[in-house]
Amino acid sequence: MSVRGTPALGDIVVRQGQRHGEMVYVLDASPGQYLHGTCKEAVALTLMLARRAGVDAWFVGHQAEEVVRLNTLSPQQKSGAAAQLTARQGMA
Repeated sequence: MSVRGTPALGDIVVRQGQRHGEMVYVLDASPGQYLHGTCKEAVALTLMLARRAGVDAWFVGHQAEEVVRLNTLSPQQKSGAAAQLTARQGMA
């Protein structure tokens, strides 16, 4: 039940990736980037910043075609969507 789409200019995006062989979550928010070790922390901060700025929050999986708009999901769907994307990449 995930809402997919494309982030607009100004939206806040958390991206899943690897750094030095470890899974990381990079939050892209103007004016900078924030690095998190857990998906839960990154998603929580992304949602808070997006709510404050009045923009959408997005999760982008390790493969860029996996994009989920977070602020339209229930709390259970948010954690489930991020977990699904992480597991699909074999990086849970």
